[in-house]
Amino acid sequence: MTKEFVTPVDESGLLFCASTTIRLNAEVFEFFKARGKGRQTKINEVLQDYVDAAR
Repeated sequence: MTKEFVTPVDESGLLFCASTTIRLNAEVFEFFKARGKGRQTKINEVLQDYVDAAR
């Protein structure tokens, strides 16, 4: 992910993120869970890459 996709919402550098609940199949969840901390961030990066490629 490159810097142009990061948009601070205020001077503290906090980023806008939508809070949501999604269902993942067990294999996908376990894949990211096995990689330890940061799995939500990594899932978001993968989804963002998909969105960017689809545009």
